[in-house]
Amino acid sequence: MLIDPAINMWADGPNGTLYAYEMCDACEQETFEIDGVTMSDFVYPSYFERFRAPHSAQFDYLKRISRPFEILPRGYALVREGSEIRHLFGSAEKSRAFAKEDRRWHRSEYRIGTHEAGTDAVDTAYADGARRTNFAVNIEGDDLVARNVVCTWFGGPNDHQDSGETASGVNTKENPNILGCSLPMDGFHHAATDGSPIPRLPWNTFVKVRNLANNREISVPLIDLGPSLFAPSGAAIDLTESAFRLIGGSTDRGKIQVDFVIPGAAQYRHAHAMAAEERLPERASHGMSHDMPKPPIKAFIRSPNVSSRNGTKIDMVVLHFTDGPSAQSAINTFRDPNAQVSAHYIIDKNGDIYQMVEDSDKAWHAKAANPRSIGIEHVALPGEHMAAAQEASSVALVRWLIATYDVSLENIKGHRFAPGNIGTTDCPDHLFGDATEAAVKQWVERQFA
Repeated sequence: MLIDPAINMWADGPNGTLYAYEMCDACEQETFEIDGVTMSDFVYPSYFERFRAPHSAQFDYLKRISRPFEILPRGYALVREGSEIRHLFGSAEKSRAFAKEDRRWHRSEYRIGTHEAGTDAVDTAYADGARRTNFAVNIEGDDLVARNVVCTWFGGPNDHQDSGETASGVNTKENPNILGCSLPMDGFHHAATDGSPIPRLPWNTFVKVRNLANNREISVPLIDLGPSLFAPSGAAIDLTESAFRLIGGSTDRGKIQVDFVIPGAAQYRHAHAMAAEERLPERASHGMSHDMPKPPIKAFIRSPNVSSRNGTKIDMVVLHFTDGPSAQSAINTFRDPNAQVSAHYIIDKNGDIYQMVEDSDKAWHAKAANPRSIGIEHVALPGEHMAAAQEASSVALVRWLIATYDVSLENIKGHRFAPGNIGTTDCPDHLFGDATEAAVKQWVERQFA
């Protein structure tokens, strides 16, 4: 009650979800005693800090919680996704018990009622740009591709102000069975979509959308501009209601996770980039021009654990080992929004390079060094050195990063030796031979001096 007496505070959680700022809900049935009085466990402020890695801090009084926004089996959380508020439960048993409770006059019921009465005001608070949707759109062959992004639908619970009018002239209210989509495109001089990674595309460009929950796919024409990059839903694409239903979306919930492909659209990205460079030559300060090709990337697999660098210049490379047996295990961890950890690149033992975060974005791999650094993970178990093919790819990638971002050799660091990380980890262990800073420096000098 003292932490949030007005019952109106929300914390920015994983994947664009807002969590009610409640101190006990996530661990409410874990107890301890003070002078014979039974007390509920409670979370610390670190619980609501999504940038923290698992086991990196104490998240609750009894030390039962291991990561931000974790819900214990007998706990729950009230969350908001767009205009929808719902409960998350730590177990089916907790859900069943919760349904039997008399919730009248409870803080969560008051919070829900206050939100529903003031939805428009809450939505407007985000329109000032304080929270921006970030997602990656990558070139794969001739196509533009976005992976594991949020998809909503025209007029759904996350789009309650939809009038039916579209930028292409089609009215979806008058044509309820129409199949189509909208994308937030740059180049329209519209504050809601300027700066999007999607360039301006011709109307009726076809977009292939796949629902990640069931692998259903649909190809639909582009008929409108949006969603806003500042929408609370965090959506990167909207579908018409008919299209949303066809790939198995629940119109009540209003959002799904999808991949989408824009066939043949890489040409517009290239043209858009050239025009942007003509308008903004000062962007060279964030990446230098050179003739060195970037090493081949086997796949870009988007991690949700990413945030903005807020203009910080890249001037450091941090080297890690995965402490795991395979690239796939690291990929799975970095794709898990609850893991709250990511890196820009993963290099497998056979030399394959996977990218999971755009260089321009901040990955969550090295605490205080994150805003200024690129993180590279190497697949290895404790005690293992880099494999020969893996080392060759690592050298090629680091050399490209040095040339692109003018990184000094002194700023190529092993994880445990990066600023703000000393004494917090054993990484990169024996990746470079001895588990010492001197071994890392000797490797850097040998490869790049």
